[in-house]
Amino acid sequence: MKEVYVGIIICFIIYLSYLLFVVISKRHLNKYIKKSREVNIVKKRYDLNMDKLSPKFVANIFGLGNGIVIGITYIIVMGLMHNFIIRLVSALFIFVILMLIEYMLIGKILKRKEAK
Repeated sequence: MKEVYVGIIICFIIYLSYLLFVVISKRHLNKYIKKSREVNIVKKRYDLNMDKLSPKFVANIFGLGNGIVIGITYIIVMGLMHNFIIRLVSALFIFVILMLIEYMLIGKILKRKEAK
């Protein structure tokens, strides 16, 4: 149960760091939207027009998604596995799978938001 609490705390810390260092700072926000790999991957895959989307919304949704992915990865790996090598390999595998799912969900959400 301790892992769940720590995973939730990790999720909040990552989201708050995105909020403090990206969303609030206008200079970092514009740089994040234009040069971030994760934004560019989703933009190319789902053919998004970033001019129609709010940069703060995009940064918030990526920050929240990344926090959730890292928190869930921590909960699964630390709660179920005990060997260091197995933890490391499974964390990488789980992280990649969750990131792909996250990018797919964010792409669909942003595509709907762009259409409005």
